[in-house]
Amino acid sequence: FLYPPYSHLIKILLKHSNRKHVEVAAMKTAQKLISVFGNRVLGPTEPIITKIKNLYIMEILFKIERNKSQSKAKELLHTVVKNLQQQPFFSGIVFHMEVD
Repeated sequence: FLYPPYSHLIKILLKHSNRKHVEVAAMKTAQKLISVFGNRVLGPTEPIITKIKNLYIMEILFKIERNKSQSKAKELLHTVVKNLQQQPFFSGIVFHMEVD
């Protein structure tokens, strides 16, 4: 299933004070990532703890195979997120990425 240790996992967390806003943003982000990376993108889903400090959270998992270029995948991922953040709808969304 290409989970660690056979691949690297990147967790993308989206946070916003409005639940519906973060849900829509997570869906749009996942769709954009799937169009670039295909079935290596899982989600979006709600984490176990859905709200911290008045911010709702959604998460997307992204797998990178160990034999693939990790730096190129991260660069593409950052480009997709940066392009999304430039849109007015995504201006208030906080993106946070965790590797493995």
